[in-house]
Order: sequence, then C-alpha cells, then structure tokens
Amino acid sequence: MNKAANYVIAFVCCVPVLFLVGINFKSSRASVESVKERKLLQAAHIPLTPKDLIRNPPVPAADNAAPIYVKMTQNFLAKDAQLKALEKNATKLIGLKPDVSPANLADARKLLALTQPERAMIDRAIQKPECDFKRPYDKGADMFFPELSQMRRAVRLLMIQATLLDNEGKFGEALQQISKGAKIAKHCGQDHFVIAMLVHVALISILDSEWHRLVNRHRTDPEFLAQASKVSDAFTPPDLKSVLEGEVVLGRMMIEQVRKRQGAAAPSSGNSNALTDELAPQFADMYEEYWLTFWRKGFAEMDKANNDPRGMALALETVWKAEEITAKHDKLGRMVNETMIPVTIDASRRVIHVQAMRRMRTLKIELLKYRLAHNAFPNDLKKFDTTTATDPFDGKPLRYRLEGKGFRLWSIGDNLKDDGGQTRVGDNKNADVVTFYQ
Repeated sequence: MNKAANYVIAFVCCVPVLFLVGINFKSSRASVESVKERKLLQAAHIPLTPKDLIRNPPVPAADNAAPIYVKMTQNFLAKDAQLKALEKNATKLIGLKPDVSPANLADARKLLALTQPERAMIDRAIQKPECDFKRPYDKGADMFFPELSQMRRAVRLLMIQATLLDNEGKFGEALQQISKGAKIAKHCGQDHFVIAMLVHVALISILDSEWHRLVNRHRTDPEFLAQASKVSDAFTPPDLKSVLEGEVVLGRMMIEQVRKRQGAAAPSSGNSNALTDELAPQFADMYEEYWLTFWRKGFAEMDKANNDPRGMALALETVWKAEEITAKHDKLGRMVNETMIPVTIDASRRVIHVQAMRRMRTLKIELLKYRLAHNAFPNDLKKFDTTTATDPFDGKPLRYRLEGKGFRLWSIGDNLKDDGGQTRVGDNKNADVVTFYQ
C-alpha cells in the first residue's frame, strides 16, 4: 500500500476522533459556562429547578381557590356528556351577535340549572385572592392542567348567564358575571407556564366580547357606562415574567432528558448511531449554555421595562434577534433560537394583545361619552389621552374611522400590519384587533 493510501486511511480514522475532541472541548467550556450562567440567574432570583417554582411561603388554605376549582373540574367532567349536549345551543348566546332563539334560550336555562352546584363553587372560588394548584413541577412536559379547560367552561357559563340577565333587563347583574369571569381569568394566569397564560388570554377575549356587546346595547346610559368602565379595569393582564420563569425551568428539564441519554443502551433494531449517543450529553451542556444565556439577557432587558407589557415583549424580542445574529454560524445556537424561543415570543405578543384590548375598551367608553355630550362622534382621536389612544403594538395612534352613525377602532395586532380594521374570520391571519359601534 502506497503512502497516499496510508494518509487517506489515517485521515478517515482521525476525523471522528478529532471531531469528538472538538466537541468535548466545546462541551467542557459549555459546562463551565452553564454553571456560570446558573449562578447569574440564581443571583437574579430566576427559578432554575422545579423546587424553585413552589411558592414560599405557601398560600394559606383559606386564601387558595385551587381546591375549589379542582372539585369543580371533577364535577364538570362527571357530567361532561350532558353538558356538551346543552352547550351546543347554549353557547350561541355568547358573542357580539348572540342567537337568542327559543331553542337556544331553553337549553341555556337547562344548562344553568344543571350546573347550579358548580356555579356556587365559582362564587366561592372568586372570593379567594390566590390560586395555587401545587403542580407536580418535577414532571416537566408530562404535567397536565385539567382545570384550565374547565375554568374556560366556567367563564362561558357566566357569559351565558350574562346574556339571560341582560335580556331580563338586569343590566348590572349581567356586568357582574363579566367581573366574576375576570377573577377566574386572573386565577388561571397564576400558573407558571405559557399554556396557562394562553388560556388566560382566551378568557379575556371571551369576556371582552361580552363586555362590548353589553356596552353597545346600553350606550346611552351614563351610569351603565361608568359601571362598565370599572369592570373593564378589573381585567388583569398576564404576568409575563412569572410565566416565562416557568418556561426556563421546563426548558432545563427537557435539556436534562437529553443529558441522561449518556450510557443508555443502544436500540435493539441495530440502527444505533454511536456517535450521536456519545455526543448527546455534550450537546446538552452547550444547549443549556445557549438557553440560560438567552434568559439571563432576556430578563435583564425586561426588568428595564418597569412592568410595561409592550416594553417587556419588545425587550425579549430584541434579545432574540441579537442572539439570532450571534448564532448565525452556530448550528446548535440556531436550533435553540428556532425551536425553543419562538413560543415565548408569541406569548409575549399575546400580552400586548391584552393591553390593546384594554385601551380600546377605555377609549370606547370615552367615545360614547363624547357622543352623549356632543351628539356626534369626533372625527379623530386627538381629544383623548395620548397613552390610551396609542396602539401598544407599534406605538402609533390606534386606528379610527367613522362609519355611518358609528365608528371602527382597531389595533394592528399580532401580525404587526395594518389590515384596515379587518376582523378575524376563521384562520385568517390578515386581521386586526377590532371594536366598532354601528
């Protein structure tokens, strides 16, 4: 065999070894950096382990609504089939244009009668200031949140009841149902994870729709408008920082699962990739370094926003984009930025969405009050408070135009593009956050 052939064989044999040495060198550095990042996050009081998410001191039993919601969930699920049969028609009473047909009204009343015990539980739960389900955080991604869907069901029940009360001329009691729903949404948002925050936002959207319906119906009643304004102020936005703290822990637990592959038996199929199995723990160290670095920078920038939802969301997105540039030529870094981070960016935009809805509710009351005083809506929003009339998505004035005897008011929404006040229909993403009066 000639020398050239020997060099080729040596090169082929050495490349995997050199690759492993390179990876192990990076891993060693990443391991040191991960420890460093953990210490920095701990110093900033950011949770890193499931234990860190446990409330300390614990919520006093007398203040905790969670056990009531657990019992409510069990009750709802025990008669799920009966409830679904009635909800099919009864939920048509919810929304800006409720279908108050005799059949729908009849099923709504049957549904409220069937859920009387659970509605009594709701009344007790909303009197509690806190809600801690004491989740088994150590299960990580295998954790279940059965109460969240049933809390949503509870809010829908309240909105059905609000429509019935409104039809009976009990406007104040109808508003009270929205206020109750806002308290459920707040309790829902006290869980540490994005899934709970998304349900929180969904509940606010349901409540927001019913609020607008009632305000449109009673637009000429100053006392009602004053009450509606107070109810709107009770809508509590999600605590973005608390939610994202849970995601830090969840991400680390998923990374730990990769790390535990070390020493795992090869698959019986014979298709084992020994190199990948060997590298898994090393990749985990590097993955964790990227993950923790992003969150250290992210929380530091969010803290500068002084709890302003838009400021916090923009700060997080700015860090994300900066890390994308840094990791442009780093495959593993890109993987973190493209797979694990986007869900948190989407969640932060949901918080801005809630802020936009709140400003639009406030501005709608002001517009209706202006009309009562001047017998017409203004041509623009220049007469109103600058902050209230600002779109939190882009910092520009909320969009507004007169339409016949009414108006259309909108924010550009999650897609960050002005779609002309187009409302969302189905899966159409080219839509704004819109309210109107006709």
